[in-house]
Amino acid sequence: MNNSSKKIQRKKPKAEVVTTVLTRSHRRCALCIGLNYDWDEKKGQLAHIDRNASNSDIDNLAYLCLHHHSEYDATSNRTKGLTPQELKTYRDTLYNMIETQPEILRGKESRASTSKNRQTSLELYDRRIVVYRAARDFILIIVRHNSVDIKDIGKFVRDTEEALFLFDEKVSNYLVDMQKKAGCLGSVNSILEDKVDGEDRTSLIKQKYEIFNWFTEQFDTLRHEMRPFLTVS
Repeated sequence: MNNSSKKIQRKKPKAEVVTTVLTRSHRRCALCIGLNYDWDEKKGQLAHIDRNASNSDIDNLAYLCLHHHSEYDATSNRTKGLTPQELKTYRDTLYNMIETQPEILRGKESRASTSKNRQTSLELYDRRIVVYRAARDFILIIVRHNSVDIKDIGKFVRDTEEALFLFDEKVSNYLVDMQKKAGCLGSVNSILEDKVDGEDRTSLIKQKYEIFNWFTEQFDTLRHEMRPFLTVS
């Protein structure tokens, strides 16, 4: 048997297979992305993951830039070079990210802008969540004690005073309404401590429990009103 008969016969991938690999990868090199997170489009070729040129099954192909294709095929068994499983993992990650996050294919400036916008969104979230927690804790105090201290109202006002700049007018007005109802509850309790009798006392007690019942319903209302502003994109 001569040497030529021992050579592995290169099997050219079918046209539809080539098209599928190119379109799924969008001509992004799996190793550029896996090793350097470089998402730029590259001139390249289809590489055989198992380095067997006769195996052109679609699962054995990955799009690589010219540099990485040459490096991958030249890997020596004596060095710890790029492994088939490593390349396959990077390729599958590439496919998955393109399918689930297609915006990642945008140019560098666009990706930088997206990253900056996300950072801004996270910073805004951090400021908004402080207001949400202040309102939640304020409701909790009132529900626990069926009363409210002037110091608690003052703290609530300070902790939520930026709401107009962080949320819309509806949320801001909602928090102001909460403050007013808490102030009313405090006034009613103060008057009741003076031992008011008769119909006046009955009316005040009724008013007190109407306000208390309103606050017991505000945990869900608060979440509903603020949820749209606490979703990080």
